[in-house]
Amino acid sequence: MGLEGLFTSGDPGTVSGNDANQKGLAVEAHYDLFDWFKNLSVYGRAGFASGADLDKPTTLSIFTFNRNYDIAMILFNQGVGAIPNQTGVSASSNPDANAITNTYYFNAGADYSFNDRVGVNFNYAVAQAPLPVTRGGNKFYGHEVDLNGWYRFRENLNLGGSVGLFLPGEFYNGSPQRLPAWAIDHAYGAQMGVTLLF
Repeated sequence: MGLEGLFTSGDPGTVSGNDANQKGLAVEAHYDLFDWFKNLSVYGRAGFASGADLDKPTTLSIFTFNRNYDIAMILFNQGVGAIPNQTGVSASSNPDANAITNTYYFNAGADYSFNDRVGVNFNYAVAQAPLPVTRGGNKFYGHEVDLNGWYRFRENLNLGGSVGLFLPGEFYNGSPQRLPAWAIDHAYGAQMGVTLLF
């Protein structure tokens, strides 16, 4: 198990009247089921990251997890959605600028190893924003399911592949005053890579 938390409070010292109030929390649990199912392990992750408060424009409240903290293949890792004016994140954004913020999330999955060389992973994630990013906007990010697999050629050479399906929530509607309403389409993706350890 693992637990990590962060809280900041105070005056950044830049402009009079500004203050800081950031919060972040992440908890993980992994469990091997060898006593019941050979080569099967399960895990769960949950966390919270504060976001920008529209009612407190002078308060620095955004806390971001590193984008390399993987919760799902698409959710939080890609510029999905049609609200770049509200979030600053779009499909054309620099991917290194994306990070996990303004969220409650839950992530669960299982790893199964067929043998020493071949294994698969099933991953499920769901998230909701604690604060809307537009006045009157929705807060539900949506669901994602991923299937990952790997094959170890040698001790230091792995081939991995992933497929993912993201079912976006009403969060991606953006501003409710904008007409006509944007369509919310599913997002899916696949990736493959080779990892060499030396």
